[in-house]
Amino acid sequence: MQATDGVDLSYIIFKAAILLRHVGHVKQAIEYLEFVFDDPPLQGLNRLHVAAFMAALYENSGEKYRVFLAKAYRDLIAVITDEADPKVHGASAKQYKRLENMTKNPTAFQANAEFWEVMAFQALERCEYVLAAEFLTVAIAKASNKGPMQHYLAEVYWLLCEKEQAEIQAERAYAALPQSAELRNLLLQISPDKWAEKAQRKLNETYTGGIGSFLLSAMIVSFLQMKEKIAIFTDTQLNYNLGCLLMEFLHHYGVAFNYFTTAVALTDGGRFFPKAVWEDLVASLADAVPAAGGAGGAPATPNNNNNKPGVLCVQNPDIPDHDVGRGAYMMPKIRRVFEQALQLLTVAVNDPGEYSFLCYVIRGDDPMLVERLKKQGT
Repeated sequence: MQATDGVDLSYIIFKAAILLRHVGHVKQAIEYLEFVFDDPPLQGLNRLHVAAFMAALYENSGEKYRVFLAKAYRDLIAVITDEADPKVHGASAKQYKRLENMTKNPTAFQANAEFWEVMAFQALERCEYVLAAEFLTVAIAKASNKGPMQHYLAEVYWLLCEKEQAEIQAERAYAALPQSAELRNLLLQISPDKWAEKAQRKLNETYTGGIGSFLLSAMIVSFLQMKEKIAIFTDTQLNYNLGCLLMEFLHHYGVAFNYFTTAVALTDGGRFFPKAVWEDLVASLADAVPAAGGAGGAPATPNNNNNKPGVLCVQNPDIPDHDVGRGAYMMPKIRRVFEQALQLLTVAVNDPGEYSFLCYVIRGDDPMLVERLKKQGT
């Protein structure tokens, strides 16, 4: 049956079984799989994929079929161990060795998500998206860290044009990985009406990595302190034109400020200092005033320069060992927003016919403004 006039019939039957499972015809899919189990496809997909899909099918099809799961796993382990050549399984030598080691404990193997992740990635490499979705579903059920696998499954469903399933998996993944820009972008593609407003609101909410009112106020104070020091040093008059100050603020935090190496302090008229000395600075404060470091001079708050180099570091003027900006992990995105706003305002001020410059950066139909006007009854 393998190759009739150059056509791999086993491959066609296996693909038919995958599609039958996808549309809900489980019983017929099992019959097709049993037909090709001893006579698997020759190229691309092989006996390992057939055995793995059979086990995945029993895993994902409800209690009615789980009675066959033990035998399916025994057959799967036999396929892995019977073939000594990793190329037969489409795996690297390192991957095959790991698979072989996992099968030494059948109970642990059945509970392990790693095998299913390997199979899912193999299916994705072959652009077998329906098969990948089946393997990823099993991997998610067994994985302790489900977020990354749910992200992959959402991408697969989106490629398969299954919008509802893609959105469900993407939202689950985003709940586990709220810092993921890739997931936010995926959700904006899947459901732009629902997620455009949510993505916009994230920028000013501290619990999602944005900048709250306290941090924003600290940034404004630091900027004005810097302006005053420059005016004193250069013996010039300060310009309090609000439009100019806004553009200079956007340039300072959107273009000029070095988030990777520079920290901000507001005390004693304000100053900048290297991020790298944060721990030393706070340790000296704790030695001088034990209460500043917490009860009994507790260890300093860790600096964010190592694991979040693009995040703004601002010393809290009331609690010197606390970094106000430490949780604002969306700062790189906020910096780009400031930069874009500066570019738009630069275009606006060079257009003498423009009646409003701020309309370039503040939408009149902004959902937050509309909601605020509704509450005010205007």
